[in-house]
Parts: sequence; structure tokens; C-alpha cells
Amino acid sequence: MKIQLSAELEAILEERMVYASEFINDAVWFALENDEFKKMWLRKELQKGIDQADRGELYDLDEVMEEIYNSRTSCQKSSSAVTHAQI
Repeated sequence: MKIQLSAELEAILEERMVYASEFINDAVWFALENDEFKKMWLRKELQKGIDQADRGELYDLDEVMEEIYNSRTSCQKSSSAVTHAQI
């Protein structure tokens, strides 16, 4: 496989005395490992949610949405009050 680097990237690698093939190899491995880390984290978080649901630790969607709405409304009122007070 051939990979073409921009002249700028080639100059940076040469300056740091790094072989482009070695750098690309390391970058690809890093990306693959990072992707696996994200998948592992997501699986862990999903399992936490499943475990909570199994224990009956559930929230009513309507109550959650109302709380979010009230929180946003409260923040907007506070922001509006500060703006008017500054004028």
C-alpha cells in the first residue's frame, strides 16, 4: 500500500527523524486501539444501565422531560433577569 503525505507532513517527520512508515503504522494502531477503548467504555455504560433497570431503578420519561423543561425554563428566566438587571 502506498500513502502520499503532504510536503509539510514529510518535512515535520524528517525534522523529527521519524520514518513515515513507522509513524503511519503507530498512528493506525493508536486509532484501532482507541476505537476498541470507546467500544469497551460504551459496553460498560450500557451494562450499568441494564443492571439498574434489572434492579427496578427506572425513571418515568414524562417526569424526566418535565424536569428538563423546568430546568431550562428556570435557567432562561435567571439569564433574562441578569440581563435586565445589567441594563
